[in-house]
Amino acid sequence: MQIRCDSCRKEFNLPEEKLPNTSRFRVKCPSCGNRIEVERPGDSGPSGEEAVSREQSPSAGQSLSPAEEGRAYLDLSPNKEENALLFILDEDLLLKVRQQLKKEGYRLAVVSTSGEALQVFYSSPLSLIVVEDKEECAPLLQKIHSQPGYARREINCILVGDQAQSFDNKQAFFQKVNTYLSRSDGDKFEVLLPQALGKYRQFIHPWLVARGEV
Repeated sequence: MQIRCDSCRKEFNLPEEKLPNTSRFRVKCPSCGNRIEVERPGDSGPSGEEAVSREQSPSAGQSLSPAEEGRAYLDLSPNKEENALLFILDEDLLLKVRQQLKKEGYRLAVVSTSGEALQVFYSSPLSLIVVEDKEECAPLLQKIHSQPGYARREINCILVGDQAQSFDNKQAFFQKVNTYLSRSDGDKFEVLLPQALGKYRQFIHPWLVARGEV
């Protein structure tokens, strides 16, 4: 498939065997490093093999919801410690979480479907996942739970829901997450999210020491 970078305009070929089995995917330009969002041409799309990359930023005067902005961004760092995946369907809650994590220095991938969540999970290095306790989000949680012990330890998973108070250890254990936060505490997330991140750093520190990483 021929792909054209929307930044440097360089064209390059991506072999068919390396194409993901999705209608839309992202690839890094080998020339300038720009992250390109590509759509496979459909029956009504452009002729031939060429796929045209979509612009990552909105057009003038166009506003995006927090979820749409997150999906357009997806320019995550090679350093997984800087990357977070947000799967939160409540827009108000998403905005609060997103604003605080950006203050903490995270680069964010915001998704709105389980398919998008799993695609980012498989393809991107992540150290933090914040997910809402809803049925639509269950496939991502199941995939997190299925990770081998060493891989699971390296992902800080924060679950937001209505089943318990924030930092309820029993609920976190039952849900197999690092921290459980109550949705009703959304107005306090400016304080609670840094606390949750600090708890995880305390948890992971002995493992990092044992591996000689600190």
